[in-house]
Amino acid sequence: MQLNSQLARYVTDSESAKVGIDANTVFGGPAGINTGVPGTSGLALLQFQNGGYAALGDGFALPTAYWDTNYQYAGAVTWTKGAHNIKFGANLLRRNWSTFQVLFKGNFNINALQTNSTGTAAGSGGNAFASLLTGYYNQATRNMALVAPQYRNWEIGEFVQDNWRVNRWLTLNLGLRYDIFTPIKEKHSAISNFDPTDPATLASGRIQVAGVNGVSETVNIATQYGNLQPRIGFAATLGHAMVIRGGFGTSYWPNNVASPANLKNAPFVATYTINQTPTTPTLKLSGAVPNPAPNPTCLVAACGAILPVGGFSVNAATRLDYHYTLAYMFNLLLEKAFADNVVSVGYVGEPVRHLGRTIPNANTNLPPLAPGGCGVTTVVSFPSTCQPYNAQLPMVNSIQLLQTDGISNYHALQLTFQRRYKAGLTLASNYTFAKALSDVGGPGGACVGCAQVLNDFRRDYGPSDFMVRHRLTFTGNYELPFGKSLSGAAAQIVKGWQINAIYAYATGQPFTVLDGTAQQNSVGITQDRPNLVAAQAITQNINQWIDISQFRRQPFGTAGNEGHNVFNMPSNKRIDLSIFKDFPITESTKLQFRAEGFNITNTPLFGMPGNVISTFDSTGVPTNAGNFGRITTTNAFYTPRDIQLALKLIF
Repeated sequence: MQLNSQLARYVTDSESAKVGIDANTVFGGPAGINTGVPGTSGLALLQFQNGGYAALGDGFALPTAYWDTNYQYAGAVTWTKGAHNIKFGANLLRRNWSTFQVLFKGNFNINALQTNSTGTAAGSGGNAFASLLTGYYNQATRNMALVAPQYRNWEIGEFVQDNWRVNRWLTLNLGLRYDIFTPIKEKHSAISNFDPTDPATLASGRIQVAGVNGVSETVNIATQYGNLQPRIGFAATLGHAMVIRGGFGTSYWPNNVASPANLKNAPFVATYTINQTPTTPTLKLSGAVPNPAPNPTCLVAACGAILPVGGFSVNAATRLDYHYTLAYMFNLLLEKAFADNVVSVGYVGEPVRHLGRTIPNANTNLPPLAPGGCGVTTVVSFPSTCQPYNAQLPMVNSIQLLQTDGISNYHALQLTFQRRYKAGLTLASNYTFAKALSDVGGPGGACVGCAQVLNDFRRDYGPSDFMVRHRLTFTGNYELPFGKSLSGAAAQIVKGWQINAIYAYATGQPFTVLDGTAQQNSVGITQDRPNLVAAQAITQNINQWIDISQFRRQPFGTAGNEGHNVFNMPSNKRIDLSIFKDFPITESTKLQFRAEGFNITNTPLFGMPGNVISTFDSTGVPTNAGNFGRITTTNAFYTPRDIQLALKLIF
């Protein structure tokens, strides 16, 4: 029997350098920023929307704080009888965590429109810094939490597993697991939700607050109880130094990591947007903005709502029919030993269903001239009868919605070679040929250019953001044979040297090209995927990584035909070398000298090329403006050649 208990605590806190200081007031900035409300000390953020000028004030999303405390209890019993080794047990996890974030306590946007010839996009000249000197801003926004929710949930699991030695050449692993993940609740019911796909919620026109008017502590998201997860595996000795292994299993995961899953909505947030007409501004940076106040939960006129500038936005909605992510995992591996070497060939598969999909705006309209569209040929803007919830929610502009209908499919061939230690030499090599397809992105489900056509998520199905088609690694360790017969000072110098090498190669991850001026004519979508035509042959280099002539703007009011993630970033190649030398001191103590070189060939790892089309020429072909199609940066994981020397005492 085995019993375990554990307490784990994790805290991270990113704060303004001026935390606790009303720096905005001291500096003479707009009133209404430093108000005494938690998270409002420091400076407002002032951003130049063009001109390349650095922003002023506190950075985005300061403060951001996260506290996580886990209480975990587990127990297991092992019972052996005959050819069976049976293990069963349970675990209980209590999770208490909190997040507090202020995206903008006050954000002021300045642009060149304010000082150009007409104050409109048609004007000429203008300069964003000159606009600042006028004292007027173009737009002011606030987006902040008013409380730090104290989330709570339980994770309860039970399992049974039987390792059954059927006979001398076959072993079976049979198991079953059952998990319950309770939906999150908040200690003081400070969470709220608005699922527009739920008829009762839609008819109410109100954000549903936990514990109010019959809404449950989990804002009516139910606990799921059908989480049975079978597991089966086998290992069979075939003779001739061959073994075959395989397995199948399923696993559930709550996957509530996307921003909407935090359920931070009115009345626990404060947001506003103030827009000015550049030609006739009236609000100055030396003036005031409204103090933070809870957003209203009423979204329709029937309960007294008044249309705000730009309409209402619901930023953290989760569908009530939320499903836990379900992964199916299976593999088959054949292994063969010969002499001092082992080779293996394997297949790994992992289809996943009910992945989280974050829809940036569930109230955006379909492309008007595409199937299901409203048919208008003019520009669609809020409020519009083309929006799907316009009839019931005419004052609601956008709803960021988390739903769980995403899918992914991973399949891979894996080859491995190992040379066991012999004559001072050890070698290993691995190769993976993989295909990973998905219609959502990483944690949270957001991906570039996805969830823009709400009746056709199939157009988002393509290479996963994380797909690496080919990956090859090679490692070698060789103990130099020199001086083994020497003794004394000569032995200390000559013998005991070891050379180590690592080579790694991987193809680049995929990316999507966007048109910087969306043509599909949907509310809130400013960039979309264009049309693709036949590509021309090019000599690929960092100045022309993709053929930019293959893109065209699709007809206005329709969706482009470019697939998701159909292009790839540059591949990654690197060699690491090291030399070790051990100097014995006593029987149990030695001093190790290490000379290590990382990326010894100084091979660059380039980043993604510019993937947003800024302009098209008179023939409808994109230009390189904005470095479209060009690579101007290195990959975030790139490190140049690095050589280091070290001494390590081993005892």
